Amino acid sequence: MITNQISTNYPVKVVLKVVGWDFGHGDNKFFYIKGQDRTDDGRLYNKLDFFAFPSVTYIPAKSAITSLDTVLGGASDPYSLANLTIVYQGITFYVGMKAVKKDAEGGDQNLQQTRFKEDSAIVQLLAGLAYMFPVAAEIEVEYLMVGLSLESFFKYGDDLENFYTAKEFSFQIPGENGTMRAVKVQLDNVKCSAQGIGAYYDHFIEFSYLKVRLSKANENKMKNTRYGIIDVGYKTIDIFAAEGMETVDNSDVCLDNGIGKLFEDLSAQYGDAPPKTIERDYYAGKTYFYYDGMRYENFQATVAAKIDGLAEEIAKKIYNKWRRYLKQIEVIILCGGGALALAEKLKKLININIIVPNDPQFANARGYFKLGFVLRSEFEADDVA
Repeated sequence: MITNQISTNYPVKVVLKVVGWDFGHGDNKFFYIKGQDRTDDGRLYNKLDFFAFPSVTYIPAKSAITSLDTVLGGASDPYSLANLTIVYQGITFYVGMKAVKKDAEGGDQNLQQTRFKEDSAIVQLLAGLAYMFPVAAEIEVEYLMVGLSLESFFKYGDDLENFYTAKEFSFQIPGENGTMRAVKVQLDNVKCSAQGIGAYYDHFIEFSYLKVRLSKANENKMKNTRYGIIDVGYKTIDIFAAEGMETVDNSDVCLDNGIGKLFEDLSAQYGDAPPKTIERDYYAGKTYFYYDGMRYENFQATVAAKIDGLAEEIAKKIYNKWRRYLKQIEVIILCGGGALALAEKLKKLININIIVPNDPQFANARGYFKLGFVLRSEFEADDVA
């Protein structure tokens, strides 16, 4: 057995110290240690990796599964982000892009607050863990760090921790030469945080070589800074103010019209096109949108106007909710999958320093990951090289 070591021949068992999992309504985001390597001067360091896939599943019709070749979809790479297939409790699940492509409706998306208990959520977690080390027979996660939306966290955070802590899951994934390969996942400790707070941890806790670094200066700032969070998710937008590790009472705003709802509302305007298709073409910078024989001009301007309207709604909510202590807010961290789309307009509307993390879609998962190392006491407290 090895722990987080890179090898062309993976061991039977891989032990992951910490995994950050942001189980969003739109996408699953994972952050983890892929292995270890050495710097030019010979110093050992962790090689970090992250990835995402759509939070959708699909159970194919039994009549469609006539052979292993059908299950594998004819893929040259039997297990990849484009070909996530899992057999769990005797049922075949397509996960992520495989579900999107194989289901005429684009896959099943569970938006319930308690969805973490459903098989559809379990297989998404297992699919992500198996993708990290696709030929390992057993994967142990010592600390799984996960987040829920602010509203769901207060209601179900403890339930999620209890549901996944000290659990084992057995399943199968496609292997080489048309075979199915058994995998076991063991979860030791599971800690749940509110989405958005992960971006705060990410802002102050830095990566080091084999640990993370929480300097004394940043620790003091993390404990005492009064800040705001705007976490723009697919289904919801969570907004709250906090001082240090404590949220400010009555500062939270939970909007149920996340960035995904914006594209859903645009669907009727574009011939009932799938919202994900509209979103993809907008972020790709296409000047027109084509669907079902129709070409729609002024595409970028039309979507941008909707985004500006959402930014104005967010700014209005913040000014109305935070008006008593708005001038005490030192910084606002804007994170989530919709952060980049809204950043420019929000910076014009809100007269407070707004920070957008690198890869804001992964800010929560990255922050959960860093917090996991702090909980393990594997962090450097001083500013050392």
